[in-house]
Amino acid sequence: MNFLLGAPKAGTTWLAEAMSQHPELCVSNPKEPNIIASHKGTFERDESDPNFSEYNKFFKGDGIKVDCSPHSMFCPLTPSRVFSEFPEARFIICLREPISRVVSHWNMILDTGEDKQYGADWSDFSVAWEDERLRVCSKYGEAIQRWLSLFSRDRFIFIGSRNMRDNP
Repeated sequence: MNFLLGAPKAGTTWLAEAMSQHPELCVSNPKEPNIIASHKGTFERDESDPNFSEYNKFFKGDGIKVDCSPHSMFCPLTPSRVFSEFPEARFIICLREPISRVVSHWNMILDTGEDKQYGADWSDFSVAWEDERLRVCSKYGEAIQRWLSLFSRDRFIFIGSRNMRDNP
């Protein structure tokens, strides 16, 4: 198993779509199965143990399996869960300049109304920024350190969203 991780609005959807066109890759369907992480998106959290027998149904076809659940990067439970189940895993991490990423993420939440759906009101950015659920996806260093404490650096490829856009 391999993983495409990253922050929301950092290019993971574009990269997952590009990867799904490669005949030797089996990209998760839907893109974000959200089985291993407690973070199931910006708002939803579920710390129950992953159902790995259910997990396999998200990979149809042959090839190298790639889970494209970007929120897994920031979940504190995911690195150890992945290490326990898939110690040979490899990772692609998509990153984006943090300020434009967080503004884009905030705007996406406002456009979809997801804040209201989960009982929050993020119409004011300063209120949204005080909510850890928005800030957590900007803490690249903390998240990556958790992964690197279990997996060696040679298991990771880091890709900047600007590089994906300018040099696809």
